Amino acid sequence: MYIYKYVRKPSFIQYQIPDYWGDVKKTIFIMKNPKDYRKAKKTMKLQKKVRKKVGRPKVLNLKMYAKIPQFIIEGANCFNSLKYLCRFPKITPLNLNLIDSPLTLFEKVLYQNVPAFQGFFDDLFFFNDLSYFDYIEAIVNQQGIRTGAPALHDMLIYEFARIHSGNATYAGFLRNFSFFGPNNFKKLLYEPDFIPNVQDFSRMFHSIPVDAFYNYFFQLIEEFYDYKLLKFKILIWDCQFVHSNSSDYKDRKTGKYSDHEAGIGRHNNKYLGIGYMISTMYLYCGELIVPIFCSVFPANSNDKTIFHETVKQYYKSGLPYPKVVLADAGAYSYKNLELLAMKGIIPIINTPKNIINQNVHKFKKDLYLNKDFIPSQWSDKEILQLYAIRTAIERSFSHNIQIYNARRMNLRGIKQAIKHRFFILILDLLKILTAYKTGRTDLFQTYSAFSSMKEGVSPQAIRYQLKRAGYKLLLEKEEKPMIHPKFLYSR
Repeated sequence: MYIYKYVRKPSFIQYQIPDYWGDVKKTIFIMKNPKDYRKAKKTMKLQKKVRKKVGRPKVLNLKMYAKIPQFIIEGANCFNSLKYLCRFPKITPLNLNLIDSPLTLFEKVLYQNVPAFQGFFDDLFFFNDLSYFDYIEAIVNQQGIRTGAPALHDMLIYEFARIHSGNATYAGFLRNFSFFGPNNFKKLLYEPDFIPNVQDFSRMFHSIPVDAFYNYFFQLIEEFYDYKLLKFKILIWDCQFVHSNSSDYKDRKTGKYSDHEAGIGRHNNKYLGIGYMISTMYLYCGELIVPIFCSVFPANSNDKTIFHETVKQYYKSGLPYPKVVLADAGAYSYKNLELLAMKGIIPIINTPKNIINQNVHKFKKDLYLNKDFIPSQWSDKEILQLYAIRTAIERSFSHNIQIYNARRMNLRGIKQAIKHRFFILILDLLKILTAYKTGRTDLFQTYSAFSSMKEGVSPQAIRYQLKRAGYKLLLEKEEKPMIHPKFLYSR
């Protein structure tokens, strides 16, 4: 028996036939809670049958299409202006005063009225749910596999803290951890006294299956979709190299690299080392840029092949098709353009300038585009403005190196490379969701936000931020001017 409790609408109860076979199990959903609302939505069964549309089939007017590629791209003539593609509604954050919030009144003041305050790391886990990994841990333990800790939940929090603090290795994180003390994490853990070691991190990475990261990642994407934060208009693609935890030289005895699944990475004739190429798609939504899909390949794979396979995997994922895909010259091939055009997607992919047998137009220095796949109504100026959005993915990639210091893995193998990158992508999604739920949309692309902890933050730093925001602290004593001791006594 499911009970759905609403605030502004009458609540109702849904009975299931198996409930009458034994004891009635009540499952109560608070519909104003977004998590309960999504769970309740999955339990509801539609009683009304969907009517099939009966009517005359539509006949395409072939005369309205000037070129064959425009015929392939469905609705290409509907885009009379790029203002439709580049216009996004302003995101209205949740009101902390109208929802059940884990924040105290003082913390609400910090989030709402102190612009210099950038959030607590603890709130990433107070506002978001990691219980899915408890289910994964139960399945793994039934198979006799150790997860490396009393609770997998605690190891995940430690790993997120290691990445966010910019520690490239487990040993470096544990040195800093022992230096500053473990008291900051006690409120977040199932086992407050648990302190991990290097072997615990290694067991955790080897025990969790890859599918667990994929599923949790798409659960977060579904939450974005429920909040109506995503607009599937502009998709940006690019690759980033990550170095494997192996030597760049072959073993003298075996003649092979220590990581057999990795490949040699090169970019613009520059040797990068032995590792993997992380093929990532970001969804551009104006003030919000969200990682939407990711796939991993050996570093010696061709960029054209990587892009082709990534797009095919994206089609199979069930995500909505975008209107436009932006990419650099590494992804260009006529086959890739057709792959996008057959799904009604307009490809804006930089073309190598040495291609002369196609309808390639020069827009500016180092920017050539095939105009056969671009609607003829778009002016060159508008296309340049659209292609300029592609630099957003460079900014989204830069913090992986500059802040997270994640240019190198701690393990070997393509499965570990997938886990390594999905930890980073999930952390980014948790930050964006927390910024939205705390009403701080200005922190969407601030990847250094949520860098302090509630137990470890200095009270002096909080008082200083409150003063700068215009608050006058009542409990603070007035500071008297310093007087030199020699002026305290008269002759």
